[in-house]
Amino acid sequence: MFPQKLFVALLLLLLTDGIANAQPVTNLDPLTVTSARWPVKASENGRQIITLSAAQIAAMPGNTIEDVLRVSGLVELQQRGPAGAVNNVIIRGGTFQQVLVLIDGVRINDPVTGHFSANFPVPRWQIERIEILKGPAAAMYGSEAVGGVIHIITKAFQPADTSTRSNGYAYLSGGDHQFFAAEAGYRLIRKGVQYTLGASTDNTRGETLRSGNTGYVHRHAASAAVQIPLAKAGTLNFMSVYDYRDFGAQNFYTTFLSDTARENVHTWWNHLQWSLKKRNTETQVNLTYKNTRDLYTFNPQSVTNDNQSNAWIFQALQHRSIHPTLRLTYGVHSELRGIRSNDRGNHQTHRGDVFASLFWHTGNLRVHPGVRMVHDESFGTEWLPQLSINYRLKPFVLKAFAGRAIRAADFTERYNNYNKPVVSSGSIGNPFLEAERSWSYEGSIEWQHRNMVMGATYFIRSQNNVIDWVTTPYDQMPRKDNLVPGSTYALARNIESIETRGIELNFNWQKQLNTHWWMHLQFSSGWISSKSNAPTPSYYILSHAKQLHQQSITLQYKKWMLSATGIYKKRNRREANAIEATITPEYFNLNLRASYSLKAFNLFVNILNAGDERYADLLGADMPGRWITTGISKHFTGKRK
Repeated sequence: MFPQKLFVALLLLLLTDGIANAQPVTNLDPLTVTSARWPVKASENGRQIITLSAAQIAAMPGNTIEDVLRVSGLVELQQRGPAGAVNNVIIRGGTFQQVLVLIDGVRINDPVTGHFSANFPVPRWQIERIEILKGPAAAMYGSEAVGGVIHIITKAFQPADTSTRSNGYAYLSGGDHQFFAAEAGYRLIRKGVQYTLGASTDNTRGETLRSGNTGYVHRHAASAAVQIPLAKAGTLNFMSVYDYRDFGAQNFYTTFLSDTARENVHTWWNHLQWSLKKRNTETQVNLTYKNTRDLYTFNPQSVTNDNQSNAWIFQALQHRSIHPTLRLTYGVHSELRGIRSNDRGNHQTHRGDVFASLFWHTGNLRVHPGVRMVHDESFGTEWLPQLSINYRLKPFVLKAFAGRAIRAADFTERYNNYNKPVVSSGSIGNPFLEAERSWSYEGSIEWQHRNMVMGATYFIRSQNNVIDWVTTPYDQMPRKDNLVPGSTYALARNIESIETRGIELNFNWQKQLNTHWWMHLQFSSGWISSKSNAPTPSYYILSHAKQLHQQSITLQYKKWMLSATGIYKKRNRREANAIEATITPEYFNLNLRASYSLKAFNLFVNILNAGDERYADLLGADMPGRWITTGISKHFTGKRK
């Protein structure tokens, strides 16, 4: 099935005459900051990193950032609804709680649940680039960085010069399923002070669901940022973002026939950063505050779950060039998380870290060791070491990595349905959960020649006490205070042992064919196998794709551009007879985008799921079929003074 559909997709693209917009060229060896916290070329560090520039994001088919991520860098997005309502992000198998999300170097993972990790509270125009680090990074960033890291780097925190200038962006789109989206952004630099504003809205009626309800989504985000130079005292950055989501959540979290849920999620994110560069030293201090309110209504007869969480994060670090061949990074991290909930109760946890890493290079060898000491109220004190090595053996680059990671249970895993008077069924939190612990190992080989990069990676992750939901009868529940005798529940439990192994292949090629033609091809393939010693199957751990193949092709001819992305996923078949839902063992999506640049405007058409495939990533959360949207965008730039 997969080879035939891929062949048809490629043939259609290669026979299509021309296609979209400015700055198509992709840097095949970009500078990245996620692996070492300072700029390092992708080919010079010991980790596997994918970079998506703003130009790449704009050129790819899709209505949201999530549409782009799900076909990039072997990131698996398990979508629960259209237009980015809720997405579980998985990197190299495992669970969605094992991926850390950063904005400008600081974590935004929500203390309530990992389901909100992909609620990126930044309008699209604000994004400078996205870096995807595959594999653990706990020594650098702490808990949750088990499977990988998604790092969003915004325009607002990029250095500004002293000239006066302005630029902006406007976007309108509409289409099937009553889809409407709009976005606007504006940046002004005056006397070295940079002001940035942005706002976006995404709305769709969605498809009609089993109950007669619709899978509607309303997403609104607004941001404001300022960057102030303090002369010899450094630079001060501040950004505030508000993100609101209202969506139909039927069968997003359960497979009950009575589930006709809807959900509202309000997120307010604030980031204050002071930085100072002085000779061979760079100092950075960050203070962030995140407030989330989640209102979840299971059905009209149920009481709405009202969960309000707060997270304060303080992070101070320093980069120091000790020698032209040796760099040192060290710092401290403190985090205070709390929740007030009519469902989960009122709780608070504190975490404190100290960390350090070295980056040493000589000749063709680069070595990057690091270590982090983490103290958390839920698991005590742990040491998280890691080591990556890069060796250039022309024309190849050899990479190796080993590292330890840990993740504590979130408030949902510990206290879900903990505070209700009576619970007859559903998911039950477990306050006695132990923290997950894992060791990961990987080795890779890359070959880069002019306009082409090819690579292969093999990885192993051995995990203990992995947290997941397991069907459990009343008699085996560790806490029975508000439960009903004879009932069966989904209990958050520790799975004693899980081993995940995988192989990843990637191919990246771009070519200026002649004066007018340009082409970019990218293919990624992954094979993943996980084995668990649990006698009762858990819900999320083994739901990841066994095979994941992603393709993207971009052709440009003068003012025309055509881009296409494809995704083939193979996974375990699952069924829920009560709601007549099925997870098919495989599916393939083809997405197309055509655009034309007309002076200052860009006209475009997106065709998502062009083959009208019927599929779902999770039981009961069916995704739309063929979806056509069209729109117009405009970039404008003021005069430099």
